[in-house]
Parts: sequence; C-alpha cells; structure tokens
Amino acid sequence: MAQDLPATRPIWEAAPEKRTPADWAFQWLWDQPEVAVTLSGMSTLEQVQQNIEAADKAKIGQLGASELGMFEKAKEAIEAKSPIPCTRCEYCMPCPNGVNIPRNLDLYNEVAMYEDIKGSRFVYNNFVGETERAANCIQCDECLEKCPQNIQISSWMPVIEDVLGKNQDFVPSL
Repeated sequence: MAQDLPATRPIWEAAPEKRTPADWAFQWLWDQPEVAVTLSGMSTLEQVQQNIEAADKAKIGQLGASELGMFEKAKEAIEAKSPIPCTRCEYCMPCPNGVNIPRNLDLYNEVAMYEDIKGSRFVYNNFVGETERAANCIQCDECLEKCPQNIQISSWMPVIEDVLGKNQDFVPSL
C-alpha cells in the first residue's frame, strides 16, 4: 500500500472522493494511456480486495482536471518538504569509495518527508552497508559533475553522517 505522507495528507483529505493512498496511486497510474499493467505488493486479503475494487474503477482519462490538480499540488508539497532534490537517477554512481549516494540522500529526505528521524537512523545504521554509508565520502567531488540536479553531494554527506550516524539534530538545508 502507498505510504501516507504528512505533507500531502491535507490535499487528499480535502478531495470530494475519499480514497486510500494506494487507490489514489493506482488511479493515477491507470489514468496514463501508456500504462497497461500495474503490480502491487499485497499481504492481506483486505489489500487484495481493495486492489480489485480499485482496478474495477480504473480507466484511461477517468481523472478530471481537479483531481489531476491535486496530484500536482501533492508533487509540489513533496518537493517543498524534500531538502535534497535527488531523483535517484544514479548518474552519480558508482562512487569510487563505494558510497551509495542515492540511498543516503533518500534516507535524509525521508526524515523530512515522513517526520521520522528514528526510522531513517534505524535503516541507516542497520541496513545500509558499512562501506555504503555517507561517512565514507572523501569529498573527491567526482559525483558533482555527473549530477543533473546539481546537488552538492559531497557537502551533504557529512551532514547525513552527523544526523543519521551520529544522532545530531536534523538540519533541513545546508
């Protein structure tokens, strides 16, 4: 099921038609003419039933201008809340030191997006490989010239290590 983002919650709650986050996501996907199939992870019978109901309602062009406008507002809310504009294109990779740059940037963004610093710290310290962590960045700046978003990656890596690895306060911008 799609994760509920605090920054977008008011947008979906104001919608005339009430849907789950997963249903909103599916309806947007199925509204696209180039999408023929969607796949979803389901772990309960209730989720299977919800997905079947959503699929029964789906068709290309079903979302109106006001609903599409809500998606645009949600996108803007997410971008405004996200301190690092990484799109996870992975052009910055491979890092010569083995740092998983997109993963580190994503975990830092998740602190702001989900308002959950404990969750990002837990993932960083328990599931990001020792060599993939931001702490291993030596500021060689090889990634900077590759980044189409012009993110100051080597400046963010020490901040990410301080916040996620050393439990310092979250700083939403450099």
